[in-house]
Amino acid sequence: IGQGLGLAIVRFDLLPGVNLNYSSMAVMVVIFAAIVTVVVSTLYPAYIATRAAVPSGQRRWKLPAPQGDELNLDFPFSYSESQLPGVLAYLNAFMDLNSEASSGQFLAQDARFGFVRDLDGRKVLAITYNVTPVPFDLGVNQRMEVYGYYQPKVRAYVVAAVLTRQKGDKNSWLTVNQPFLESLRARLLSWRSQSKANQEQFRAQGEALFAEAKEFPVQESGTR
Repeated sequence: IGQGLGLAIVRFDLLPGVNLNYSSMAVMVVIFAAIVTVVVSTLYPAYIATRAAVPSGQRRWKLPAPQGDELNLDFPFSYSESQLPGVLAYLNAFMDLNSEASSGQFLAQDARFGFVRDLDGRKVLAITYNVTPVPFDLGVNQRMEVYGYYQPKVRAYVVAAVLTRQKGDKNSWLTVNQPFLESLRARLLSWRSQSKANQEQFRAQGEALFAEAKEFPVQESGTR
């Protein structure tokens, strides 16, 4: 458009005495400013996403300190009450992709859906799995409990995980859980990048998964 308009101005002498110089410094500044704007608009959302995934600013996320044979982790993402079933269904779909040993990242089996109650009587959605992280030859096996619960501090719903070591030595257990939990964090982080249609589909799946769910007994629901 600009080139065409410039040719028309020159051809029909619409601006007498005006010389259109496409290599002038002003043009170069405008082009450079446009490039910078595009780059910044791309990098800033990526920076915000990184800060959300690792709020402390560390370049690499670290495991929380274990409490005996348990790891307790609150993922740093918040959701509305209506989103929560969809988020858990979205996470469960990722676990289903790793329900066979040949799939790669880990082996997740024996998924069970239920709920517990918090101290205020609110329903806390819960899923339990039997998880064997890679590499399988280390012999590490653990029970994973996933909870979706209301967090008063952020006035929203969050997702938490409790990992309980069942087999394997403790050092190996901690080592394999670094990449395992990072993969879960990445999955939850990608929820907001899903289209509204996909989120709605997972929300319907989540409501169906928990529609017939029964309350877990205290000994099954872990320490949360």
